Amino acid sequence: MKVGVIVLTAIAVVASNFCTTFALRYTVHNTEVTFYEAWVQCIGQGGYLAAPQVALQGDKIWDAVNKSGNTNKKYWLAGTDIGQDGAWIWISRNVPVGGVNGYINWASGFPEIGDTDANCMLLEKNRGTPKWVHTTCDDKNFYVCEYYSVN
Repeated sequence: MKVGVIVLTAIAVVASNFCTTFALRYTVHNTEVTFYEAWVQCIGQGGYLAAPQVALQGDKIWDAVNKSGNTNKKYWLAGTDIGQDGAWIWISRNVPVGGVNGYINWASGFPEIGDTDANCMLLEKNRGTPKWVHTTCDDKNFYVCEYYSVN
């Protein structure tokens, strides 16, 4: 199994007289699993299924995919609309997709409202550009985990 890693400084927290920087690290897992298996695998390794909330995070995830050498594959992300068609959330963060900074990266024609079987989000190269699409959660694909680390 090839694993690609990339680090992204995401948040700085200032309290009293110190500053702590939290970084996001991404790992690419080139093993085909269902959405649920990917979710459990990331948690079991101390992380979460990747949930890019800003463009820079999306870029860093794609950088990690590029380093893995499998840019023509599809990768599970943490987006799902299970429970309410069209109401996409990041399951690993329990926030709406696009709800933090308005960042969305759907491929043209996605998400398809009314496709009640396609409830889980994938990252794939779409016309040469990394974009989000959705499919059934039981499909088997590669996946990307994210981890918080303190610098």
